Amino acid sequence: TTPTFLTYILLIVLSLLHISLPSMVLEVTALAGGANGFLAMLSIGILFDIRLPKTGAKDLFLLLITRYGLKFCMAFCVFLLPLPAAVKQGLMVVLVAPIASSAPLLTENAGADGQLSAIANSISIPLSIVAMSFMLSISG
Repeated sequence: TTPTFLTYILLIVLSLLHISLPSMVLEVTALAGGANGFLAMLSIGILFDIRLPKTGAKDLFLLLITRYGLKFCMAFCVFLLPLPAAVKQGLMVVLVAPIASSAPLLTENAGADGQLSAIANSISIPLSIVAMSFMLSISG
């Protein structure tokens, strides 16, 4: 029922029917879409505050350990699949990608701890860069 989800559904239907939007609509939406990255980083910056209570630090540690532990297990399973090397590399890199930049805002809207989500998001970026490099080097 959210406007974003309904827009995705509408655009998927239009794409399946091979109906394209007028260029004027695409130009206006491209301008708004270009601001998305900035708005996502702004929301992370607003929610980012490194001062967590001890329970928050424990939750953050458990979240990241669970996330990357499961992702490395899934990547190992992908590594064992009889797929071309390029497909394996793509899947393994996608598995260890950073947390979506919209996660803190969605977490906050859901009534959960947006600050914890913003910190996890910020920490996941450098961790994922290292993990992606590692995945590419072992799947080469």
